[in-house]
Amino acid sequence: MAKKIITLPFFAKRGNKIIIGIIAGIFSSMLYLVPNHHGIFEPTYLTMSPIDKWFPFMPWTVWIYCSEYFLIYSAFFLSTNEQNYNRFLYAFLFLQVFSATIFMFHPITFPRELFPLVQDGSLTTRFFTHLRTVDAPTNCLPSLHVSSCYLSSFLFIQEKRRLFPIYFGWASLIGISTLTTKQHYLADVIAGLGSALLVYWLFYGWKIQYRTPQWLSAQSKN
Repeated sequence: MAKKIITLPFFAKRGNKIIIGIIAGIFSSMLYLVPNHHGIFEPTYLTMSPIDKWFPFMPWTVWIYCSEYFLIYSAFFLSTNEQNYNRFLYAFLFLQVFSATIFMFHPITFPRELFPLVQDGSLTTRFFTHLRTVDAPTNCLPSLHVSSCYLSSFLFIQEKRRLFPIYFGWASLIGISTLTTKQHYLADVIAGLGSALLVYWLFYGWKIQYRTPQWLSAQSKN
């Protein structure tokens, strides 16, 4: 059976990969921040599991938590297979839209007030305080932090497979850091991993080949 071929509305190539990556990042940030600060419904709390209570509050792990952005961008730019990184790009954007829709209509929040930061003037405390100011305690389930990192690690299932265990391990550390920074519940982490697996299956499980739009193909020949 022949593989289906889809012409993409936009296609990342070596010459425009950086700008498309930046645009995708801005778009994703906007999708996250709208329900984060302008939700439609009143957010609700989840009951903390014994594992949530077992993990201690360790503010210094905020640096691991925020390494998400380095993980995602480095994975995208290290990928050199056009089919692979374009498939990932569309999967990643779908994941953002999917998660933002859930955040908008079924918001879950976390009781950060139970874990106050000691204002000791350190760089970590100042950075963490700023993060909590910018990022409201909603947008919890599924954890977009976790799902985005795992989906990025899955890039290396298709190419440069030696990097997969490194990026998967990195994503796992970030997943744990969402618990030690008290940004998420364990349920959020599990749902985040599930979201990444679902989106990966949707975009990589179907035998579909991507191709450049005609205007871009013609431009590259000139």
